[in-house]
Amino acid sequence: MSELDTHDPFHSIHPLRASVPIEAQHVLNIGKTRLHELLGLGLLDAVKNGTRTEITVESIKRYQASMPPATFKPPGPPRMEHLDQLHVRQRELAKQRRAKRALRRRSKARGE
Repeated sequence: MSELDTHDPFHSIHPLRASVPIEAQHVLNIGKTRLHELLGLGLLDAVKNGTRTEITVESIKRYQASMPPATFKPPGPPRMEHLDQLHVRQRELAKQRRAKRALRRRSKARGE
C-alpha cells in the first residue's frame, strides 16, 4: 500500500467555505466583531448553509491579497558601538558631581 492510499483523498482539497466563528477567524487572526465588520463592509463574502453563515475561501484569499505589505525601519546601530561614548559622558558627569561636592565642602569649611 503506497503512502497516498493511507491519506484521505480529500485532504489536499481546500474547502469552498469556512464557518464564521471558527475557521475564518482563525485563518484571518481576527475576532468575531472584526469579522462581522469586514462582512458589513463587503470585504468578505458570506453564504447561508441552513442556519450557518459561511465565508467563502475565495473572499478570504482576496482580502488577504488586498492587505498592504508590512514595512519596517532598518535596525539602528549596535548599542556596543556607542558604549565608549556613554562611558565618556558618565565620567564627565561624575567629575562634575565631584567638583560640586568639593566646592560645597570648601564653602562649608570656610563657614559661608
